[in-house]
Amino acid sequence: MHLIFRVDGDAQIGAGHLYRCLTLANAMKAAGHSCVFLCSRVPDGFGEKVTEAGHRLHLIQSNVIGADLTYGWENSPAVHADQLADWEACQNALSEFSVDLVIVDHYLLDQTWESQWAGVPLMVIDDLANREHECSYLLDQNFGCSALDYQGLVPAECELLLGASYSLLRDEFARASDQAIRARETRKAERILINFGAADAGGLTLPVSEALAQAFPDYLLRVICGRQAEAAKQLSKLPSRFENVEVQFDAINMAASMAWADIAVGSGGVTALERCCSGLPAVVLTTARNQQVVNERLMEAGAIIMTDGVGQTVSAVGQFLDSTCDLQASAAMAAAVTDGRGIDRVVRVISHLEQADQLTLRKATDLDAVQLWRWRNDLTVRKMARNTAPVRLSDHLVWLNQVLRSRDQILLIAEQAEQQVGMLRFDLEGQAAEVSITVAPSARGRSLGKALLGAGHRALREDYGISLIIAFVREENAPSLALFERCGYSRTGKSEEGLVQFNLQIT
Repeated sequence: MHLIFRVDGDAQIGAGHLYRCLTLANAMKAAGHSCVFLCSRVPDGFGEKVTEAGHRLHLIQSNVIGADLTYGWENSPAVHADQLADWEACQNALSEFSVDLVIVDHYLLDQTWESQWAGVPLMVIDDLANREHECSYLLDQNFGCSALDYQGLVPAECELLLGASYSLLRDEFARASDQAIRARETRKAERILINFGAADAGGLTLPVSEALAQAFPDYLLRVICGRQAEAAKQLSKLPSRFENVEVQFDAINMAASMAWADIAVGSGGVTALERCCSGLPAVVLTTARNQQVVNERLMEAGAIIMTDGVGQTVSAVGQFLDSTCDLQASAAMAAAVTDGRGIDRVVRVISHLEQADQLTLRKATDLDAVQLWRWRNDLTVRKMARNTAPVRLSDHLVWLNQVLRSRDQILLIAEQAEQQVGMLRFDLEGQAAEVSITVAPSARGRSLGKALLGAGHRALREDYGISLIIAFVREENAPSLALFERCGYSRTGKSEEGLVQFNLQIT
């Protein structure tokens, strides 16, 4: 496939859109596709990164972003005439290229621009859900977003890729996360990572770093920022002022720094998702309007602590450092937000591979520990569980070890298209088994529950001689109630805990 990316960014409006598109482009290239970037504004050095990765960059003339951000980068799209002129500039740049898919990541372009690509599939990468789009796919990686957010804004046939399960993180975060999470569980918290982005939007890096260095002189602080930040010169002097501070400019491997840290302090946006993938407890200050809603959702889920100002930030860090339980609970809830494998899921969708494989079951192993832990602490799962509290990793590992070695429990992992999509657990007693089912957050909405249960029924009947399966479901859990009824289970009453009991005879 030949993919076109239309995206802009620079020091004034930020480079996050550019770099998440580059991450996706790199993954698509690894899958055998070619990518071209069309940009009107890019920061210094971005062009070299594009070409070094094997892509092509064309700079186009466009007025959609005025010199003074006339239209408001986050508020409203550019006027009709400027969007059409931008599309014409794209056409001129692409005169020698074929186009199989257009990917646009731009707050100032909407259905006016998108509708010009007649006959060409188009993917929109969005954060705002406040304007109409004409597209085949829409990707919004914001935690907690739903199809209701885009009701009436996209065509009925548009495929929605929503939530942090589709976060466009570099694969280094997923690769490093399991080991980082396990290591952090067993060591004393003493390392603090401070990062408000390369451009240091809001100018918070210096005052926050100074305050934390003074408040916690016995803890190690690593400050990461870009050399283009206004306070870069003052930041470079911090190590000479505070023995517990090191400063890194334009750090290459952020995943390694997150693995190093026990607590993070910084802004929202994609960096918040990187921290969640790493299971890193975080104190977050909002530095852009479009971060506020997502930060509030992460706060509600227990994945971060939101603060307003330097003083509150110091207090929140101190709260973490004084309580191992708070740290472990925050780590559990952060890690449940995303496993960092969203880029693989997006590539499979674009490449039309999502439903290529049948669902299969295999026995769980110790290597599944962190993924199962993420699923167990997912906010939706916790709300409907018998125990709604977050589970610490140390407690989860003890439980998993017991289950894997028990003769009376069966723990199965469901896989489809090379992705882990769910879990089944059966607790055996004679010829009966109690079932627990979890569909992975990334696999919800694909009607996998029935197939997952059906595969489990066959395994029980063929391999274990089970004839009766029992399920207990919260009465407010409408999707699970409907699932068991669709699969032929009969309601038989309620348990002492008030859970609805279902029975199924299998022969």
